[in-house]
Amino acid sequence: MRVTSTREARQAHEIVRWRRRQLTNAGFGLPLASRLVRDALVSVLARLDDFRGASRFTTWVYKFALLEAAGPSEPEVGCDECFEELDRYVELEVAGADANAVVPGLRAHLEGCPACREEHESLRALVSGEQLL
Repeated sequence: MRVTSTREARQAHEIVRWRRRQLTNAGFGLPLASRLVRDALVSVLARLDDFRGASRFTTWVYKFALLEAAGPSEPEVGCDECFEELDRYVELEVAGADANAVVPGLRAHLEGCPACREEHESLRALVSGEQLL
C-alpha cells in the first residue's frame, strides 16, 4: 500500500480548486462547479493507491480533475428551470412519486443552491399543509 504524503495531498487539493475556478469562469454556476470539484477530489482520493509514479503526481491528479469535473453526470438544471419545474416536482414528491426520475437534475440543483432549496422547502410545506418553523 502506498502512503500519500501531505505534500501530494496538498497538490491534489490545489489542482482541484484550480479546476473549480476554471469551471466557474466558464459559466458553470458555483454550486455545480463545487459539486464537480468535490466529485473529482473524491475520485482522486479513492484512487491514490493506483498512482505508480509513471508520471508526475500533479499530472496524474490533473487527469482526474479534468475527466471527473468535465461535466455533470446528469442534466444540469439552472435556477430558472428549477423555478419553472418546482411546482410539478413538489406535487410529485407530496404524491409519493419519484420526482427525481421525472425531473432529472433538479434534486442536485436543490442540494447545491440555498435559495432554490429554501423555495422548495417552503412550497413543499405549503402544499403538504406543514407548518414552517
